[in-house]
Amino acid sequence: MLTQNFDTVTAPALPSGWATMASNGVSGWVVSTNAHASTPAAVFADEPGTLGTEDLLSPAITIVTTNAQLTFRNSFNTEADPIDGTLAYDGGFLEIQIGTNAFLDILDSGGGFVSGGYTRTISTATNTDNPFGGRQVWGGNSGGFITTTVNLPTNCAGQAIQLRWRFALDSGNFYGGFGWYLDDISIRDGGTCCVSSADLAVAGSVSPEPVALGQPLTYTVALTNLGSGSAYGVTVTNLLPSGVIFSSGSPGCLYTNGTVLCDANTLAANDTTNYSFQVIPTTGEAITNMAVVGSFTWDPDVSNNQVISSSSVITNQPPFVYLQPTNALAGIGTATTLQAVAFGIAPLVYQWLFNGTPITGETSSALALRDLRVDQSGGYSVLVTNWNGASTSSVAQVTVVTVPTIQLARLATNASGPSISFSSSTGLTYALEYKDSLTDPVWIPVAPPATGINGILLLQDTNALIAPSRFYRISAH
Repeated sequence: MLTQNFDTVTAPALPSGWATMASNGVSGWVVSTNAHASTPAAVFADEPGTLGTEDLLSPAITIVTTNAQLTFRNSFNTEADPIDGTLAYDGGFLEIQIGTNAFLDILDSGGGFVSGGYTRTISTATNTDNPFGGRQVWGGNSGGFITTTVNLPTNCAGQAIQLRWRFALDSGNFYGGFGWYLDDISIRDGGTCCVSSADLAVAGSVSPEPVALGQPLTYTVALTNLGSGSAYGVTVTNLLPSGVIFSSGSPGCLYTNGTVLCDANTLAANDTTNYSFQVIPTTGEAITNMAVVGSFTWDPDVSNNQVISSSSVITNQPPFVYLQPTNALAGIGTATTLQAVAFGIAPLVYQWLFNGTPITGETSSALALRDLRVDQSGGYSVLVTNWNGASTSSVAQVTVVTVPTIQLARLATNASGPSISFSSSTGLTYALEYKDSLTDPVWIPVAPPATGINGILLLQDTNALIAPSRFYRISAH
């Protein structure tokens, strides 16, 4: 999932995907060869006598299971209270961002230390200007590199996370301290055992390439267990970009919050399974899917657990109308709204049409028709234009009718069953429905429905009576 020992980069540069931020002009984290757990380097935050923070941010990491674990080596010597061994003036702590939520301390977010947890608390009694007074931290003198192991929060499963190590500083460094080193950072996602013979690999493909806006784009993900033993609880997590709409997926795949989760359950040795899902591109930006496989069974080789598939989007085409307006039936004096959604290279210009003629001023994606008249019945469509051309939606038929009133004319029974006569209007379809008890959950339709004739209409119930009473209603559509 994540392995970083800072040994393959040239100091002081951080590895690709890692970033540092600092406040109040203090310097950020750098790769240093002055001290390390693994040769030749570690990442380091110094300890100036300046109020501020130094942040180290990891790349985004996709967590698959609920039992992911973070391990890192860490060495610190920070300014601390010389009398109270529980307090520090400067110190470091770990925060996590889950999905798009705010960063929280690893403990407040539901994580827990297995070993090497916080050692002190930022003082508030005798030191008032550290911006994180009262926070638990790694502070004081660790006496060299110690190992910290953290159980990540269970709600990380199926989410992208980011880690942030924060070094909080007060003004001045009277009691001395040199700073904070981190090394050998890794995340294990899944269960562990003494020996594992599973080796999960993921591969991906995408079609078509390139893809047009609004055209279905299919991702295919292949999972293979290259090992000699079974892998249990296998899951593949697909992180989708924001510029797509999920359309459909293979059985076993579930879409939620921008992520497609596919459950492969158990994958035997040398077994392979495939999943596919479709998305609809909505912008001209390149589309990237990152698929990460994980399992409850420990996989000793994580180098083949992730694959990135990309597709470019054709940008020289006219807009694509994705959501078409739909037919509407409304009464005189009422209102109805037609809606369309188009995708294409911005800017998109909408123009609504009535029977093929532009409607003045109606240039948004929605058309609100109010205080309807009979002469507004007809075909409505929308023309969407950008620099590459124009596309027209399908035609939606709006039918404006007199709001029906149903007046009972006669209720009769004969050998065929009860019949109901009532007033009807042209342009409407009437249906007779019944219940044998008013407490029954649904009304049962009597087939077939009948078309209004602007006069008296008769509907008859030929269903056998099975109760001493029967209740009827008439609906008009």
